[in-house]
Amino acid sequence: NANANANTNSVLNRNTNDKTNTTVATNTIEPPAPLQVVTIAADKDRDDLTDMEEELYGTKVSLPDSDKDGFVDGTEVKNLYSPLKADETLLKSGLVTEYKNKKLDWSALYPTSWLADTADPEGREVLFTPDTGEGEWIEVLITDNPTQQSAAEWYSALYPDNSAVGKFSVVEVAGLTGIVTSNGLTYYLANGSTIIGFVYNVGTAQSAHFQTTFAIIVKSFTLTNDTAP
Repeated sequence: NANANANTNSVLNRNTNDKTNTTVATNTIEPPAPLQVVTIAADKDRDDLTDMEEELYGTKVSLPDSDKDGFVDGTEVKNLYSPLKADETLLKSGLVTEYKNKKLDWSALYPTSWLADTADPEGREVLFTPDTGEGEWIEVLITDNPTQQSAAEWYSALYPDNSAVGKFSVVEVAGLTGIVTSNGLTYYLANGSTIIGFVYNVGTAQSAHFQTTFAIIVKSFTLTNDTAP
């Protein structure tokens, strides 16, 4: 565990682009569900990749540092580095693919083996679905914010009488200020007259198998029309 902590700190220092990439999840069809208490699925070697993610990224389930470069696998993946080859980016490794939403001017990385598809003609709701797991999926949503509220104001307005309101932290992602809920499964960002959301839906699963993968999508999110302040 001591080595794992040291490696975690090292890779964070190495990554010069390590901003807090956190976003806002909002459903364009209905308000987000109340906060869920979700456990993390089995992680045999405690490297922040669940055993299912180890299979997804080709890493070794019983070895925290699969490429033996001194950096823990899960930390490398979170910081968009390959866990299989030293100093190689995650995108260059082919383990992830860039999704480009040309209609709404944003992009993000997601696992190459996953399915990415829009749930509406305007591309305001994009679903990233694994080929394994228990009905889990990750979505990026765009909804209107005509009064240009902050993400915290917008979220609190959805739950004026709900105890879940207030259980969030302020974050910055892609140059935008937003919030992340206390369970770490939902992010909201305010971008002028829109709210950008990232939501990890565990579906029928009893625990989350892809939380580090969720972090990849959030961290790699980029506004491609340079509208961020």
